[in-house]
Amino acid sequence: MKLITKQLENDHNIFHFGDLHAGSALSCIKEWNKFVDVFNSPYDSCANNYGIEGGDDIEAIMVDDKRFSPESLKEPLLLAQIADAIKIRQPIKDKLLCKLIGNHERKLWRLGDITEKICQDLGVDYGTYTAKVIIKDNIGNLMYKIYVTHGFKNIISTADDPKRRKVNM
Repeated sequence: MKLITKQLENDHNIFHFGDLHAGSALSCIKEWNKFVDVFNSPYDSCANNYGIEGGDDIEAIMVDDKRFSPESLKEPLLLAQIADAIKIRQPIKDKLLCKLIGNHERKLWRLGDITEKICQDLGVDYGTYTAKVIIKDNIGNLMYKIYVTHGFKNIISTADDPKRRKVNM
């Protein structure tokens, strides 16, 4: 787990987002552009917007993957997907607190750490798969901590009593 400390204004918003899957036919760049507009505009009467991206920036499915289908990909070439991921994040890179690796990029570790490369090119902190982001105020006092992970399963309660399940949540 990576520990990342950031100093922010007392009044700010943090957007948690991810799973763009650029390169997939199901990914929608038009909606991404709408998100970037909202991100770069005052939100809820506050202009101090920051983001934490949870991974799966690209589809990252290779031709030898069982999920591969030429019909389902807009751009099947991995290097083009990485270049596009970097390009479309340029307008928000200075407001990203960190980026995580997703399972799609993680599946291609044999080629290197794709997310680390994207982070280096953008100048964004790399949170690996799981990170704890510590938010401090302008003078260094702790405001709060955020635990972030790409994850791959739902978190469910094993409590058999409905009241206990609600309390646990």
